[in-house]
Amino acid sequence: MLRFNRVPESGNPPRVVFAVASRLGAAHERNRIKRRLREALFAVLKKGRVNGTGFDIALLPKKETADLDFGKLCDELQTALRKLPKTKDARVAPSEAPRP
Repeated sequence: MLRFNRVPESGNPPRVVFAVASRLGAAHERNRIKRRLREALFAVLKKGRVNGTGFDIALLPKKETADLDFGKLCDELQTALRKLPKTKDARVAPSEAPRP
């Protein structure tokens, strides 16, 4: 669900992209997935439980994201974001990234 890429020498907050593939449904379904992910990310960031700055984060959701309970979605996202790499050149491969 997540891919991380550290931006060199940056103390800025993470930048996020929501990459929802067209195979996940019609436009209104993809937009719903993006809205849910955005709100879950805001909820997690509001709690201040994300360790790390200077990251580019790509969220690559699965179809189940549309129907996942919002509390569970927030928990899954928070768990994934806790695994932000701590080294400058670290990357998390898609196979290693947690999936809800």
